[in-house]
Amino acid sequence: MEEEDKFSNNEKIMSSFTHEKAGMKGINREKIDKIIYEASKNTDFFNHEQQKTDQVQKKIKSMKNEIQKNIQKGPRFIKESSDEIDRKIREFEKERILTETWIHVDMDMFYASVEIRDQPDLADKPIAVGDTQMITTANYIARRFGVRSAMPGFIGKKLCPELIFVPPNFGKYQAEGEKIREIFKEYDPNFESMGLDEANLLVTPVLRERGTDTHEGRQALAMEIREKIFVETQLTASAGIACNKLLAKMATEINKPNGQFYLQPDRDKITEFIEQQKVRKVPGIGKVLEKILNELGVDVCGDILKKKLEISFVFNNTSLAFLLKSALGLGSTSHTGVSEEQKSISISRTFPPTENIDEIRKKLITFCENIAKELEEKDAECRNVTVFIKRGNYETINRSETSKKLINTLEDITNLAFRQLETLQPLGQIRLLGLKVGNLSFGRKKRKSIQSFLAEPPAETEPKGVIQKKATSEEEFVNSFLHTPLTPEKKVIEDAKPTGIKLMRLQCPVCGQWFTMSEYRMSVHVSECVNDNGAKKRKVSLEGENKRIKSQKGLTLDHFFTKK
Repeated sequence: MEEEDKFSNNEKIMSSFTHEKAGMKGINREKIDKIIYEASKNTDFFNHEQQKTDQVQKKIKSMKNEIQKNIQKGPRFIKESSDEIDRKIREFEKERILTETWIHVDMDMFYASVEIRDQPDLADKPIAVGDTQMITTANYIARRFGVRSAMPGFIGKKLCPELIFVPPNFGKYQAEGEKIREIFKEYDPNFESMGLDEANLLVTPVLRERGTDTHEGRQALAMEIREKIFVETQLTASAGIACNKLLAKMATEINKPNGQFYLQPDRDKITEFIEQQKVRKVPGIGKVLEKILNELGVDVCGDILKKKLEISFVFNNTSLAFLLKSALGLGSTSHTGVSEEQKSISISRTFPPTENIDEIRKKLITFCENIAKELEEKDAECRNVTVFIKRGNYETINRSETSKKLINTLEDITNLAFRQLETLQPLGQIRLLGLKVGNLSFGRKKRKSIQSFLAEPPAETEPKGVIQKKATSEEEFVNSFLHTPLTPEKKVIEDAKPTGIKLMRLQCPVCGQWFTMSEYRMSVHVSECVNDNGAKKRKVSLEGENKRIKSQKGLTLDHFFTKK
């Protein structure tokens, strides 16, 4: 019995992979959990997931204790707390707007659909875009076996032995995504992109201009957009139509794939819809928060209001407001405030574990290009740049830097990104690379035009730093990073927060060897080489350099792995 309990608890560690996605309805969760457990136990992946699960369980235990402490404070305290929550709910209700129409469009298994379109013989086979390390997406045939995105490929193969892996072609997906975005612009020039395959469109102006702002007109417009996408790309899309972004997003899942769902702008119908939705369906609720809520007795959105008192005891005001508004079906209804809502832009890719620094640099350059382009499209700038990696043992590490000045150019973003990549040396074996820019500020063009009107002196166009020569073209600039050692020279973004001792890729003028080290350590090495009269070339240990650096205050070079 004890062994069975242990087995059951271990199964739960992998249960996040049976979270229901489109095409997974009715799958045998218990059977899939057991297969996943058997396939992953004793692996680095399983051990890492187990550590995270243990942390969550400690958090849950602490929360339950906090709830009990508050309940024991007595009836008066509980009544005052309940009254305060009810007051907040009444205030939130005043924000409800039913007069706008949003259409959320989500391409069906986008990457997989592109591959099946181009290789029709795959149409009736279970396929996954990715490899044995990580699955990016899976078609609906594979999902019936429990295979899904963000799942290690070796687990997917255990669930479905016939699973076919198709290598991802992100350039092709980007090209198809551009076609789709052009269609979105026809209906909402300010549409909100949520990746290559997903977007929010505010279509109220189009409906009113056409005189079709009715139940039938809204559904017809969603159908029109989906049909236009299919004609242009031969790919299917699903849609959700509702009075705000939250509901439209959740409605998209109802009739996937190749379908749409219309939620009428009626408070009673919205309540009926939202209270039945699993909390994991709410955008912003991931597997950790879902687990916590489930342990607190919250499974569907309707439970949030039933457990509002307990939730208020353990969540801060911001999180409480988010959960209550979600349970009420309240979401943003206009593009106004998009800047305030979006805090960051990020991109990441999973790939077979590699130690090839050239491949990592190429990927990072591509990420910088994509993010710089998105910042330009959104008329935005950023202050913070973060590079994150996932090592071979699934441990995630990140490094970030904040600049006091706003930036949005490819050059500035790339310089900051490569500085952070530098602090992660030695990279070792990694399986995921990501880049995120944060502290976003919108309305850059408007600010620039105002500054120009007021005749303010222009900002420096040549940030101070080691590199003085500015690239004459974007291509030249990118190539300068791809065809030189990782950090032989580097430009420092003016006013950026110091990240500690600067490691550089430096070449010894005596022995000719390249090292990643500080200028001080290089001077020591050069002295040693000179004293040896070139008879003996010394190899300086980066490990020793890192130990010296870590011993100094305020530095950011940490241990890369938690020893088992």
